Amino acid sequence: MAPSGLNEYFGTPHNPYDKVAAIIPGGSSSGSAAAVASGIADISFGSDTAGSIRVPAACGGIVGLKTSFGLVSLKGVFPIEPKHLDTVGPIGKDIEHVVQGMDLLQNGFAARYQAAVAAKPSAKQIKIGRLYLSGTDPQIDKAIDNALTKAQF
Repeated sequence: MAPSGLNEYFGTPHNPYDKVAAIIPGGSSSGSAAAVASGIADISFGSDTAGSIRVPAACGGIVGLKTSFGLVSLKGVFPIEPKHLDTVGPIGKDIEHVVQGMDLLQNGFAARYQAAVAAKPSAKQIKIGRLYLSGTDPQIDKAIDNALTKAQF
């Protein structure tokens, strides 16, 4: 239940990008993400309250999806904030595998996804918010700003 994925009790999952044990795996679904990033699994599942799917996916260079609240049942999930934030979602080595994972969680999802892709939607109407936090490495801010500037929406 921590954003780092460090776990003194069970042991910290290994980040496959890390050769010297210096890179965090991200948490708290770090084991699920590490399994996908290392090639042990094509798809895994995690729970996300405050980044617990997205952070380990980003740390492992893979794809994670925090689903919309209420889209996937929380039955069997240990609740942290079940009324507003807790969600269950897939982690995959690419978008196609995340779609397969979502189809396992919600029957028919893959067909709806393919129909949406076939409609060739435009993202021109989407507004993206950019959050700046004090203490963030300026090089990271610059890289994010450059990527957003280059993105073709």
